Amino acid sequence: TYGGLKQRLSQFFEEEQQRELEQESEQEQEQERQQEEEKKYFRSVRPCEPILHDEIKQLCNSNDSQLNLSELPLVFRPLPYAFINSSFFEICQPNSWQPNLWISTEFQRVIEPIEESLDLFLRPPRWLIVYRNEHIIFVNAFEAN
Repeated sequence: TYGGLKQRLSQFFEEEQQRELEQESEQEQEQERQQEEEKKYFRSVRPCEPILHDEIKQLCNSNDSQLNLSELPLVFRPLPYAFINSSFFEICQPNSWQPNLWISTEFQRVIEPIEESLDLFLRPPRWLIVYRNEHIIFVNAFEAN
């Protein structure tokens, strides 16, 4: 009986190990499928060609008159605009942000427009300009340079 019990335990462990291996294999295959879908998705998008607006250059010249950022919507937008076409826009409470927080439109433009969510293309805020000690403007690396 001891030999039979040992054989059954061995068989049980082998079956359990086989089930675990099958589950791991299925998970790996699912990850590979998701990665392939992401690759196809990223191949179908094109990056935007960066533009350096003259108004961005003016921000650094303290001799120029002060720009009214709200009158330049092709260059500056309120901060919540950074989240347009992303799932975060719905929950970010766009009307709750301070009115002196801005983004350059180039900060928001990463890829050519697509129909899907831009969640994967949200830029992390790395560069900012404090304009006349009044406004904080997030810009992209191209504009910062």
